[in-house]
Amino acid sequence: MHVQRAALTGVRELVFENLEVDDENLGDTALSARTLCSAVSVGTEVAAYTGQPPLRPGPVYPRRVGYCNVAAVGRIGRGVAGIAPGRRILTHQSHQSGFVCDQSEVLAVLDDALNPDIAALAYLAQLGLAALQKARFQTGETVAVLGLGTIGLATSGVVRALGGHALALGNDSSRLAKSAQLGAACGFDSADRALPEKIAAATGGRGPDLIVTTANSWAAWQTVLAISRFQTRIAVLGFPGRSEGAPAFNPLDSAHFYDKQLTIFAAGLTEDSSSAPVSPLLRGNIRSILAMLADHRLDLAPLITHRVPWNELPAIYERAASHDKSLIGAVLNWAS
Repeated sequence: MHVQRAALTGVRELVFENLEVDDENLGDTALSARTLCSAVSVGTEVAAYTGQPPLRPGPVYPRRVGYCNVAAVGRIGRGVAGIAPGRRILTHQSHQSGFVCDQSEVLAVLDDALNPDIAALAYLAQLGLAALQKARFQTGETVAVLGLGTIGLATSGVVRALGGHALALGNDSSRLAKSAQLGAACGFDSADRALPEKIAAATGGRGPDLIVTTANSWAAWQTVLAISRFQTRIAVLGFPGRSEGAPAFNPLDSAHFYDKQLTIFAAGLTEDSSSAPVSPLLRGNIRSILAMLADHRLDLAPLITHRVPWNELPAIYERAASHDKSLIGAVLNWAS
């Protein structure tokens, strides 16, 4: 099987490798698949593309990019169970036209009725679900979501699907409007100096029970602290201070962290993520997102602003790197 695979060889150096993958001599539990589409995880991928500091120690380049892949199964090994040729699957495979993997790496076998472009976003929506779980979300709670990229907007939709009330906080009017389509109860300009008072007014003086932040700037972290109330739980899906160095303020100032008795959770990885290759909790969360899509409690279609052929990935990265607010969710088409 001839395969095209995207890879970064350095800062802003994106190449498409030409590979030959053996899809005929499969192991007992292996399968081959042809990619239909893959979703771009804009924050993660563009950070790598532009050379932002890595999140973990180790070599930065070369590296594959992408991890939201929907493919059609081709051949299967003799021991593969529950996955038939022709079925669509969701995996963490990178941006590539085809692959061979073990059946244990499959996140989900997809319903034929589900649009593959929408299915490709399921993992990104799962990140919001995992953040809510980490922060012990309860039905009926008010959740402020700061940062309205793909994950933040999807999180607003997940909050509504779970019976909560989402307050969307962003710095772009078009994305605030988009948050209403996803299910946010109301939206606010995150740069508004009167934001704490406006949120208090919108919540009957109570404020948010929980905050999910997907933003990276220290300014955004200051906003999180300012809008929190006593015993607010904060789930951090972003990386405060990334590429900015030390802040000009104390991010754990006692006036906020101690006086308000805040609880801060690092989010983004499931609690059993050390399990290989796919944790049971992650697999369960993907099933939950797919169930929300199937019964129309969650609609991720508004997130997709760009559907492009796979070889236009460099242009998508450049648009995202230039902070083009019209780009929210991008899906690469590999089928043609």
